[in-house]
Amino acid sequence: MNIKSDTPSKTLGTKSALLVTALHERGRPIFTLADAENITGLQGTSARTLVHKMVGRGVATRLRPGVFQLVPPELGRESQYLGNPYVVARELMGGTPYYLSHASAMDIHDMVTQPRLDVCVTSPKVMRGRSIL
Repeated sequence: MNIKSDTPSKTLGTKSALLVTALHERGRPIFTLADAENITGLQGTSARTLVHKMVGRGVATRLRPGVFQLVPPELGRESQYLGNPYVVARELMGGTPYYLSHASAMDIHDMVTQPRLDVCVTSPKVMRGRSIL
């Protein structure tokens, strides 16, 4: 059976396989460019190129500059994946104090009747809103 698709195949080279394996072993589906550098031993442009190619192949999704999430292989050819939106919100805040607020807090406490497609975060630091995916 020959399956043709416009989406690139999710093949992994030696370095990207090393990165994916190490991240899975550490239980870190969300990773930074610094994580990629530390695990693979690549520096600067080489690490950025590796991760950029992984995003292009659908192996990872870019959440913001320098922060990425692995796409689970069981999703097949799907190249966009958000995972747990509350974990993604934590990673996007990057250490800034925050709390889940408004409808997100109500969702966590099972006080909503409709599924939430967004996450509301409140922080003392002024940040612009973001749309992921």
